[in-house]
Amino acid sequence: MTRRVKPPPDASRAAPALAWRIGAGVLWLALVCLAYYAVHKPVTTADLAALTAPPYAAAWQPAGALARVASAVADGAVALWIVLLAGGVGQVLWRRLHWPEPERAEARLSAMVLGLGAVGLVTFALLALGWLTRLVAFVLLLALSLLVAREALALARWWVRAARRMWRAGWRAGAIERVALLFCAVSLGLTLVDALLPPTAWDALSYHLVSARADAAASHIVLDPGNPQVYQPQLVEMLYTLTRLIRGGDGAAALLHLAFAVVALALVATWAWRAAARARRCARRRLR
Repeated sequence: MTRRVKPPPDASRAAPALAWRIGAGVLWLALVCLAYYAVHKPVTTADLAALTAPPYAAAWQPAGALARVASAVADGAVALWIVLLAGGVGQVLWRRLHWPEPERAEARLSAMVLGLGAVGLVTFALLALGWLTRLVAFVLLLALSLLVAREALALARWWVRAARRMWRAGWRAGAIERVALLFCAVSLGLTLVDALLPPTAWDALSYHLVSARADAAASHIVLDPGNPQVYQPQLVEMLYTLTRLIRGGDGAAALLHLAFAVVALALVATWAWRAAARARRCARRRLR
């Protein structure tokens, strides 16, 4: 009795059907962005008129330029300080809670989100009690620096190694991956330039920075009945308030917001890498 051998399945059918899902996700993101910018228009006629207007008192002065560069460096240092401390706090909490695989990339990045939330909640509690002055903010960050210095430095070294490995792996993968890497690099560079400029976004000028300025000035949470936006959950605004107490101004808050985007981008890239690896393994099993 002869045994019938099944023909190998078609590779196109064996691969997971993800194309339509990816297309639907991209379409959904496009619709969400269009709906958002239909309400919060990024460019108005007044903006276009300002761009085409002749410059007014636009004399370049080296001393002023150096002062602005020094201010931007100080803002970046404060934002990096808070991000690394929050990441160290998240690593400690992750291990104390006995959550799995703290050395994996997803766990490290998720622990950073956890740490940012923990620092925001501590700031919220101090503001709710009316205790968060500039001195208390400095003492808080210095105490965290002493407690999680080892974890924060290890996280900084891991970021440097991970970014180098991800860049090399993506660059060697192929032409499409190189284009994606260059697109992400250019996008992050433009976002950095935008973060260094004075804030112009509607949500920043309506409640994000407005709430942080009022809380930092009063050393407690300020609720404005005329601005219903400040009654939303203010966990991010707590971190902005902390940067304003430490540094003053809005520059550190903008760079901290950019750090959120970098962490989110790294999480999405890591999850996509894992999902693609599982899809390739699944396809290879079906082709056997």
